[in-house]
Parts: sequence; C-alpha cells; structure tokens
Amino acid sequence: MTATTTAIRTNESRFENTAPDLTSLFKLGGAAALLAVLVALADIFITFLPAGAEQPGTLTAIDWFKLFQDNWFLGLRNLGLLPNILTLFLLIPVFLALYAAHRQTNKTYGMLALILSLVGTAIYLSNNAAFPMLALSAKYAAATTEVQRNLLAAAGEAILARGEDFTPGAFTGFLLGELAIVAISFVMLRGGLLSIAWYILTARRLFQLQSDQH
Repeated sequence: MTATTTAIRTNESRFENTAPDLTSLFKLGGAAALLAVLVALADIFITFLPAGAEQPGTLTAIDWFKLFQDNWFLGLRNLGLLPNILTLFLLIPVFLALYAAHRQTNKTYGMLALILSLVGTAIYLSNNAAFPMLALSAKYAAATTEVQRNLLAAAGEAILARGEDFTPGAFTGFLLGELAIVAISFVMLRGGLLSIAWYILTARRLFQLQSDQH
C-alpha cells in the first residue's frame, strides 16, 4: 500500500467520523470538474472555426467591436469566456469540495489552494475585457458622431491594455488559478498532471467520496 493510498484512506476515515454530510458538495464538485473538461474540449473545437482564435494584441478595439457585432459569442470566447472565465467559475465548487475532503490531513495546503483559486478568479474577472468590450461594441454601433466613436474606441483600447489575455491584469488572475491547481495537486497526488486529466481524475475522486457518504 502506497503512502498516498494510506493517506487517502486515513483521510476518509477521519472525514466519516467528524464531518457533516457533504454528499451534495462532492457531487457538485465532481460534476463541475467534468463540465470543465467539456469546456476545454469545446474551446479546442472552436479554435478551428473561422475567426475562432485571435492572437492577443493583433486586433484593435474597433476590430473587436466589429467581431462582437458579427458574432458576439466568438467575441466573448476570444477574450477569455472559453475556457478561462467558465473554468474559473467551475473550479470554485471543485476546490471547496477538495478542501473539505482533505482538511483533516493537509488543511494548510488545501486552504492555500482554495484561497489562490478564489483570489485568482476575482482578479481575472475584475480585469477581463470580454463583457466590457461587448457593452462598448453595442454603444459603438449606436454612436451617431465620429467624436463618440473615437471616445468609445479609446475606452476599448484602455480595456484591452488592461484585460486582454496575457496582459498583466488577466495574466495575474490566471496564474494564481494555475498555482491553485498545483497546490491542490500536491495535496491529492504529490505531483502534477495535464489539466484535462486532472479534471477527470478529480471528478472521479469526488464522486467516489460522494458514494462513500451513503
């Protein structure tokens, strides 16, 4: 029996004796992890569609406005809706469930991972350009004067400089989210995995813990 297996079984035994019924939380965390896989796969598929991927920094604010007017979903996707925004939201119940499952054996790193995830999500969402640019594109389309359009384009450039993918505002939040995955992977597996494999294994483990509660 490996040290990891022993730790997991010890954790489960302590959890069953001291924790309230967390079946619903484990089920929610497992479902969220599987949905994160679907989001990642959908993002890969969309990349191969026309206008499915735009390199950061290659489009002006006016170019983005036109893309939003032509296809608002691709505009949101290309500014981080898939996979970043949806994945960060989905990871919140995942990290809550994982913290609950490991709080008896490795509370410190579990809490660290949870905090990094929440802070990273807050930073990324507060700086991401997707929804502000969608709102500005609608105003740009409705503008009646060149002065209004110039002001909206300038506002769009400022938002892109702060929150387009790989700019400091967006990158900091995304980096903290990745560090959260590393921290919780250390707790779970004492190592790292590819993101999609991590989501699948996490979902499987949370569903096992949910079943153990019955």
